Amino acid sequence: MMTGVTQVFLPPYGTPEGDGLTVTLRITKKAEEMTSQPVLIPAVADGRYDVSIETSADAENWAPAAPGEYLGSSSHRFFRVKAVR
Repeated sequence: MMTGVTQVFLPPYGTPEGDGLTVTLRITKKAEEMTSQPVLIPAVADGRYDVSIETSADAENWAPAAPGEYLGSSSHRFFRVKAVR
């Protein structure tokens, strides 16, 4: 990953003259990071907690969600983390 002003050096490739190499650079903005309040699991020696991630389109009806990459859409997508003892 390169950030800020970066110098890119490409050694000769292909013929002795150095032609035969094509490089395409795509520069994009850094993705926005969204955070919320953390879920706290108390310091209880005999505690056992089931931690899960859920997703919803309306913040009322929740379904299990897996961590990972999600594609953008034209509607809102809510996420929550649950810790149940």
